[in-house]
Amino acid sequence: MFESKWTQLTETAAAQNRTAHQDDPRYGVGPDMLLGVGEFVDVNKQIAYEPLVLEQCQRTGMAALVQTMEMSVPKQSFATIFQGTDKTFLRFAERLTASVEQQVDDFTARGVLLTTVAKSNCSAECRKVIAALPGKPSFMQMVEACLKTGTTGDSAVHKIPLDAFGPLGDGLSALLMGRSSTTIQGIIVHLGLVDADYTGRIYAMVSTSTPPLTIPEKTRIAQLVPFKSSVPRVESQVRGDDGFGSTGPPQVFWTDVLTKKRRPKKTCTLSLPGATPSEIHLHGTLDTGTDVTIVSIAARPPDWPLDPVRTPVAGLGGTKHCYVSQKLVTITNPEGQAAVVRPHVTDTPANLWGRDALAAGGVRMGTDF
Repeated sequence: MFESKWTQLTETAAAQNRTAHQDDPRYGVGPDMLLGVGEFVDVNKQIAYEPLVLEQCQRTGMAALVQTMEMSVPKQSFATIFQGTDKTFLRFAERLTASVEQQVDDFTARGVLLTTVAKSNCSAECRKVIAALPGKPSFMQMVEACLKTGTTGDSAVHKIPLDAFGPLGDGLSALLMGRSSTTIQGIIVHLGLVDADYTGRIYAMVSTSTPPLTIPEKTRIAQLVPFKSSVPRVESQVRGDDGFGSTGPPQVFWTDVLTKKRRPKKTCTLSLPGATPSEIHLHGTLDTGTDVTIVSIAARPPDWPLDPVRTPVAGLGGTKHCYVSQKLVTITNPEGQAAVVRPHVTDTPANLWGRDALAAGGVRMGTDF
């Protein structure tokens, strides 16, 4: 039962591969290669497959295992399985096949039932596609034909594969946006960004306000507006074929309410290489009204060199004379973000983390969060 299910899933995947872009490493990959049989039985050849091909082999095998296990659970009658307007034909075909295989033992009868029920219980859009096929199409020919046509049956946003791949070349990034001709047809292409180091298939985020809507194969629905990114990167990181999400570690950005009487406090690490001590930990207030970081003279190590500042600092309970560090000091917050500044030192009872240090931590001030 498992081998039969696995073979069927690889045939479905192979049908998708035949419609893939020629630059896609899965283009033309057939069932034998996905199953690892025939001329592909050699393990040394299998481990040399492209990563996307290996992933497809693993996915079809796991899907066959899961579906085989699911077949032991009572299923609804195959005659009552309908595609609906919010499901793809492929998903409908998988559910229908699993139900027929559980309830019908004869292999020939299965094929006849799959073809008949699929044609009558599919969506109206897919029924039009199947009706346009010449002769008496098989079940797999129906699947392959419907895969070539993208249909959205709701107003949700869908990922639609485009006939384009990254990188764009010459270090270019690009904005992905819709064409005026598609907007007139009711196709809404949401604005997207293609990074310069993205190496996979490019997808568009598409929705419609008038479902169901069919997008025929080869329809031009989007365009790329290339540009050179001038934003410096904190660290070098290759995106690869990861899309629709950050390639960095998960991040949570906290918000806090600031008032005149309430300021959040943090303990930061101050580092000055070559000094004694080379590192200290100070508790201070996040002062969004202070342009520069101010350290209490009582908390400063005596060996950290200072220069006098001719202009006194105002706003610290009066006017005070102050100093500034001769050397650059690295201030690291509890999240590991670092700012390199020359803090001011004066006779104040508290340490104040100013905007020069807060900016490196990505602190944003506003009223519209």
